[in-house]
Amino acid sequence: MNFIKILPLLLLSLFITACSNRIKEDKFILVYSDLVIAQDTTKGNLNQEEIKNSVFKKYNVTSKEYDATLNYYNSDPRKWEPFFNKTIDHLEGLKSKKKK
Repeated sequence: MNFIKILPLLLLSLFITACSNRIKEDKFILVYSDLVIAQDTTKGNLNQEEIKNSVFKKYNVTSKEYDATLNYYNSDPRKWEPFFNKTIDHLEGLKSKKKK
């Protein structure tokens, strides 16, 4: 009987902990954009882990936070579309700045 009373609190604390490990969307857009750019521009000079570690260090995020964020978006694939739209907007903004 006591377990039934404690279970909702335990689930709530797990949910809060999982959410706190996630990267905020604005920062995740920057991280994701930099990963895409780095992968496209390094042409094999660095391996995928080196690229990730470099970007994570730049934005002060951990691989655990990155994975938690990916899991959050993968939990409902409909979340990816607005994220990708914002990421594309960000990348296009960078592209237009570079042309100036």
